[in-house]
Amino acid sequence: MNPNWAHLHMIVNHLPLFAALAAVFLLGAGLIGKNSALARAGILACILAGIGTWAAVFSGQRAEDWVNDKPGVTEEVIEEHEEAAETSRYAAFPLGALALVALFWQKGPQRGLQLVLLLLALATTGLTGQAANLGGQVRHTEIREGAPEPG
Repeated sequence: MNPNWAHLHMIVNHLPLFAALAAVFLLGAGLIGKNSALARAGILACILAGIGTWAAVFSGQRAEDWVNDKPGVTEEVIEEHEEAAETSRYAAFPLGALALVALFWQKGPQRGLQLVLLLLALATTGLTGQAANLGGQVRHTEIREGAPEPG
């Protein structure tokens, strides 16, 4: 195995989406059930989503050179994915940073802070989901809109 940036990007690129999705469920369950252990697990998932987003964006910027000349890959598709990934940072990075604050909160994270994290985790899930879908289209032409049916 000879990893390159494209390979490393493929390894980390699902982490932000699934960590944020897990955070939504854990924080939601923690809030509804007034369960601090679930809320704390949700906070950790938020931190993981923030770190995962950084890793995916960092590796993705370097992976672009590896896929530019591959058959079926267009600059337009790469650019759409890149823009969506950049946009997802606006929710994921504050999510991770605020979750770090919540993790070290003196008396445990307050419900209001948990609710803010839940809303940011929902936004992160949607935005990273969009970036992931567009990223899949870079190499999976069969999922692109307007792709020809196999004959």
